[in-house]
Amino acid sequence: MTIGKVSSYAAYINQVRTFTGTQGQINDLSAQLSSGKKSADLSFFGPDSQRLLDLKAEYARRAGFQSAIDNVQPRIKAYDKVLTRLNDIMTDLSSTTRLPPKPGEPTLSSVVNSSSGDLKISVDSIGSRFVTNATYTITSVPSKTGPAGSFDITINDGLGGKATNTINLKQIPPQIDADRFVMTGGPGDGAVLRIGFDQLKGAGTSQFTVDFPDVVAIRERVIGVMNEVQSLLNERVGDRYLFSGSRYDVKPVSDLVSSKQVSKLTLTGSVGKIGDTYEISVNGQRFTYQTTGAETQLSDIWNGTGAPPSRGLLVQMNEMIAQDTAAGVPPRLPLIPSVQGDVVTLIGTQVGGKFDVSSRIYQVGATQNFVNGAATPADPDYTTYPNKTALDGVYSKFTAQLSSPTLPQVDEVNLVGQDVDVGDVFTITVGNRRTIQVTQDEDPATPEVVYDKVDGPTVYSYVMHDGDIAAARAHPDGPMAYVAGRLAGLVNADPLRAADAAVVLPGGPPPFTTAQVQLTGGVGERFGTTAEVRNANDNNRLIANTLPPLSEPVVFEDIVREPDLPYFDSQFLTLNQSSKAFDKATFLADESLPVEYGVTTTDPGIQKLVSGLRRARAAVENPAAYEKLMGAARELLVQAKTEIRQVQSRVVNADATVQTAHDRHKQIMADVTSQIGGIEGIDQAEVAARLRQLLTTQEANYTVAGRIAQLSLVNFLA
Repeated sequence: MTIGKVSSYAAYINQVRTFTGTQGQINDLSAQLSSGKKSADLSFFGPDSQRLLDLKAEYARRAGFQSAIDNVQPRIKAYDKVLTRLNDIMTDLSSTTRLPPKPGEPTLSSVVNSSSGDLKISVDSIGSRFVTNATYTITSVPSKTGPAGSFDITINDGLGGKATNTINLKQIPPQIDADRFVMTGGPGDGAVLRIGFDQLKGAGTSQFTVDFPDVVAIRERVIGVMNEVQSLLNERVGDRYLFSGSRYDVKPVSDLVSSKQVSKLTLTGSVGKIGDTYEISVNGQRFTYQTTGAETQLSDIWNGTGAPPSRGLLVQMNEMIAQDTAAGVPPRLPLIPSVQGDVVTLIGTQVGGKFDVSSRIYQVGATQNFVNGAATPADPDYTTYPNKTALDGVYSKFTAQLSSPTLPQVDEVNLVGQDVDVGDVFTITVGNRRTIQVTQDEDPATPEVVYDKVDGPTVYSYVMHDGDIAAARAHPDGPMAYVAGRLAGLVNADPLRAADAAVVLPGGPPPFTTAQVQLTGGVGERFGTTAEVRNANDNNRLIANTLPPLSEPVVFEDIVREPDLPYFDSQFLTLNQSSKAFDKATFLADESLPVEYGVTTTDPGIQKLVSGLRRARAAVENPAAYEKLMGAARELLVQAKTEIRQVQSRVVNADATVQTAHDRHKQIMADVTSQIGGIEGIDQAEVAARLRQLLTTQEANYTVAGRIAQLSLVNFLA
């Protein structure tokens, strides 16, 4: 019995060994079949282990290069696409149909005369030479230096340009070239305006606009191109801006039209009356100047008069700038002011910097003067004049005594007012003189009285000038008596006058607020009279205009080199320098194969492109210098195109190099994969067959073992 037990146990152990060994082989073959490798244990390969390690390292290195290429290639292709578009833009702009060599002909708007008939002008477009888009404002004020009847005519273009001539339409012989105005200052410098004066009797304002329609279309085209170029240079791929160097997340271009702001403050008209307040506001800082009467010219409002208070507007601004500089604090006025004549120019201290400018004038009220006719008109209903005409009714209110074969006509013009202003215009029109003719008809008792017209009306007009004001106010009988004397003198100096003039004052103690010009005609003569007063308008204006970018004569920046930033760089104002902006993107496409593929906005070709576009923009803002600036723009764009093509060639070569490296890595990785497979790879068909064989054997072993376990001595002997 004991021997039987031992024999059974030994058989059991032998079966276990058989099952275990076969199952281990089955497991190994299953693992090979699922992994495709002979073994996961490197020691399994013996002498080929080091070779296998080298091959796997080579594969990983090539995979790393290929991954880097896959990341870089979209950026390289984006560079190529942007540069292609930039070349297309420059090709398009090189056409003279896109950027014409000349600005074309100007067009003029209708003249708007807003001066109650005192000033009416016309423009001789043939005899004029216009050089810029501008709104021209013509103002007339009584001359300070010319003889009586003279007016200072000032034209300003709103861009800092001005011209002033003294005009006297009554001068004999007529003035030569007084109607020719040459503009000086601002982008409109050099313009010549021929102005015809259809009427000039007092202070007034006229306005017209000049446009260069061809330039308007070119400007829109240039602005559109600059916006597109700016967008292209700010192209972003993935997590970085293409043209920003190694700054990656910094947008490289802020504004291609960045320039120092230029604003003009132009004074026109007369100095005005005591108490007029001139105000300008710059960057929220308010400056005011109130006239004291000591001012003799408009520039005194900027510079002061030298007598207290003498702090003109420009003086106040310079004081604030000096205070901030001394204190070392950020400037409240980021600009440099300068004055030339009546024009102040404000130039920003930094490219791209902005400030706001506005202006106002608060004028004190003008004295209102007027005229009355005769206190008791001789014919208020104008019923007694024979052969009445339309003119008779107009003149009747001034007639105090009707003419007859034995009596002269007497007209009375009453001037009313307490004071006078510079520019007040007093006018009396006397004329249509007629002589009485008595004819006998069929009834001698009723002669027919008729008036035979002899001559037309004559206008006698006196404009109050600077020198008149003090004399009028000092006149013992009052300002109106002074004016009445001046008008009477004009009438009596006319050898062809229809009536004699005399000054009649009211009773009572002087000074008087009224005075009368009495007109007495010849016996038996009839004349007509009208009168009017046009009260002064100083036409003093303070015009604030900010000029379009690059519209002033400009000095264009040179091409900068590392580490200086170009003026259009987004960090120019804060850093001025950044070597990172010049870093061109580079990567290793293969062992010892660095590839430089990047382009930055600091590239000389791109800087020339931007400078060329800026010159084109300056040309459309300066028709006077259009041909010169546009020629320079075209030359720079040609240079830029050549250089950017060279840059694009480098990018294209980089793309080809990278693609070649990519293909090479792919081929080598395929070869390495084949070699690795040769060492650790399996023959799947063979392994599968062996696995099936072992599974069959194992299944048979389990069957035999089961049957043996069911045997007994009785069953065996049976």
